Amino acid sequence: MEEYIDIYDKNKKRKKAKVIFRLQDEENNKYYIVYKYNNEYFAAKYDDVLGKSNLDTNLNKKELEILEKMLNTIQEG
Repeated sequence: MEEYIDIYDKNKKRKKAKVIFRLQDEENNKYYIVYKYNNEYFAAKYDDVLGKSNLDTNLNKKELEILEKMLNTIQEG
């Protein structure tokens, strides 16, 4: 079953984006998500508060490398 999240554009209009995968970094207690909107992929950190999470797209180089590697693995499979 596909999962979708609501995202908001700069004009505060709600859009639906398809969740590609979620990842919990248990070592650092951080949560990550990769999602797709209009055939583009995006990644973000989020706090794990059901229905009230805010996406933080300000990822460091190491975080982006980990998520890109996972996404490439999924796409190859």
